[in-house]
Amino acid sequence: MIDLRNRNKNDIYCSLVMTLIGAVGIINTFMSTGWSKATGEATKMFPRLISALLIVVAVFLLARTLFGKNQAQQSENSPVRLWHIIVFLAIGFISFEIVVRVGPAVGILICLLVLINLFDAEPKKHIVANSIYAIIATAVLIVIFTKVLPIVTISKILF
Repeated sequence: MIDLRNRNKNDIYCSLVMTLIGAVGIINTFMSTGWSKATGEATKMFPRLISALLIVVAVFLLARTLFGKNQAQQSENSPVRLWHIIVFLAIGFISFEIVVRVGPAVGILICLLVLINLFDAEPKKHIVANSIYAIIATAVLIVIFTKVLPIVTISKILF
């Protein structure tokens, strides 16, 4: 029997929520009417893949928490705070709006720049490197979604 008193309950809750979000993401691609035949089956693959990977990560987190030797940690030692999650979600929604209104390249680039600099311990010191990383990651994503997986996007502006 697993003794849950010495386990980090936040990791257990987090893994359960991640599994639920992943399952909803996969179910959404099958049941949602937002996917059309014009966009093709390839547009469903990426959300399914991300949702499946989220479930895999959740299972690994749960297994590490339940069967690992780590004792429960104090929440104050956690590098992730509640405001990180709130800011991350807000940036995600804002970047989605930028993607829809301006174009995917600009939206992805702005989102990556903000997130990389937000979570960097010394963003002023690494601003050039962080900008280069964001530009390269945006370029790679553009190539993947336009050449490797020819996905029809909402907007072709600046893409």
